[in-house]
Amino acid sequence: MLIADSNNQSPLPGISPSDLPPAVQYCDCGCRRDDPGACTCEEAADPRCPQCGYTYRADTGIDIDGRSYCPDCVYECEDCLHRDLNSDDLHTVRIRRGVTRMLCGDCCRKCADCDEYFPNDADGGSNIDDEWVCASCDESYTTCGECNAVVACDESYYDEATERTLCPSCRDSAVESELIHDHDHKPRARFFGGGGASTFYFGVELEVERNGCIGHDTAIADSGIAARDELYCKADGSLDDGFEIVSHPCTWEYWRTKFDLEYMEWLRKNRYRSYDTSTCGMHVHVSRSALGKRDILRLHRFFRDNQTLIVRLSRRKPGALAEWSRLALHDNRTLARTIKGYDNEDRSRYTAINLTNMCTIEFRLFRGTLAKRGFIRNLSLVVALCAFVKKNKLMTDRAFRDWLRANGAAVLGEPEATDLLQWVTGAVNGMVPADIAA
Repeated sequence: MLIADSNNQSPLPGISPSDLPPAVQYCDCGCRRDDPGACTCEEAADPRCPQCGYTYRADTGIDIDGRSYCPDCVYECEDCLHRDLNSDDLHTVRIRRGVTRMLCGDCCRKCADCDEYFPNDADGGSNIDDEWVCASCDESYTTCGECNAVVACDESYYDEATERTLCPSCRDSAVESELIHDHDHKPRARFFGGGGASTFYFGVELEVERNGCIGHDTAIADSGIAARDELYCKADGSLDDGFEIVSHPCTWEYWRTKFDLEYMEWLRKNRYRSYDTSTCGMHVHVSRSALGKRDILRLHRFFRDNQTLIVRLSRRKPGALAEWSRLALHDNRTLARTIKGYDNEDRSRYTAINLTNMCTIEFRLFRGTLAKRGFIRNLSLVVALCAFVKKNKLMTDRAFRDWLRANGAAVLGEPEATDLLQWVTGAVNGMVPADIAA
C-alpha cells in the first residue's frame, strides 16, 4: 500500500522532515516513490493517474484505450456507459420533473428553440427546417394547409373562407389575385372631388417594400387600403418584395382635406419601407386634358434648366434619378417635336416627365416616402408647378420661388403653401432639404 506523508513526517529514522520534498509518497516497506515504477518493493503499490497525477486504489481504476485512470477523471454516460476523459460531451438531461441524467451527445439531442437537452427517445417533438424541436416548443408551430410546410404560429394566417391555416407565402398566393392586381391592371377611373374637363386631377403611385414576415395581403387589409374606394394595389416587377399603391384621380382639394393617409403610418409601424430603399419611388399623374402642349413644353424646360433644383427636391440619389426618371436635356425645338409626338427618340417612360400615357402626364422624379408630410409636400410641388407653367414664361428656379411666395396660399392653401415655400427656398439657396425617412 502506498502511504502519502501529508504531514511531511518521514517513516525513516535519521531523516528530518525539512529534508523531504512536499507530498513525498512511500510504500509500506518505506521505499520512497516519486513516480510510477520507482518502487522496487515486491508488494504492489497504488498507481498514479496519468490524467491528474494523483494516486488511486488500484481496484478502482478505469481502463480507457489501454490506460488506467482514477474514477475522478473519467466521465461516463448513464445511458450507453461510454467513458471519456472530456466532460464537454456530457449534458444534463431532464428525464422528468426533478430527475436528470448525464448523457453523451450520442444519447441525447438539443432543442433548436429552447436549447435544452432531451433523451433521443423522448416523446413528441419534430424536425423543422432540418432542426429538432422538443414537444413543448413544437406546440408553437403549425402546418400550412396548402403546402404542408411547418411555420411558426405567430407567422401563420387563418383563412376563414377555407378554414385553413396558411403560411405567409400561400396566404399571399391565395388572395393576391383579389388584393394585388397584375401590373397592367387598369380599372375604370373614378374621379374624386368634382370638376370639369379642365380641372386638374392628380393620381399617385407609391411603391413600398416589405422588411418583415407579414404577408402583403394582410398588410393591405389591416392597414385599411383594401377598404378604400380611392385606392387599389398592383404588382411591380421593379421591386424586390413589395407592391404599388395606386390612387384614383382626385382634385388637390380632395387630397388635402378628405384623403386619409393613416394607412402610411400603419405600414411604417409594420416594417414596410418606401424611402429607405433603392427601388421605391412616388409617381404623380396629372390629367393631360388640363395641360396644353405649351404648358408641357414649359414643364420640360423648367426641369431641363433647373436640374440641380430638381435633384434636390426629388430627394433621390443622382444615380437613381438617372435610372428611373432621367431628365430630358434637348433643345427647345427637339422638346417641342417630342411633345407633339413627331420625334419618338425620347418617348421612354423612364423620364422625369413621362408622356407615354394617353390620358395623363406622369411626374416620376420623387423618391418614395411613407411620411405623410413628405407625401403631401411632393404632391403639392406638382400642383404648384402645373399652376406656375400656365401663368409664367420665365422658367427659372428663382421665378418659381417668387411666384410661390406670391400665389402659393391661393393655389395650395395653408399650411401646405408655407411648407412648400420653405422647402423650395432652401433648395434654391443651395440647401438639400432634410430627409423625411419612411
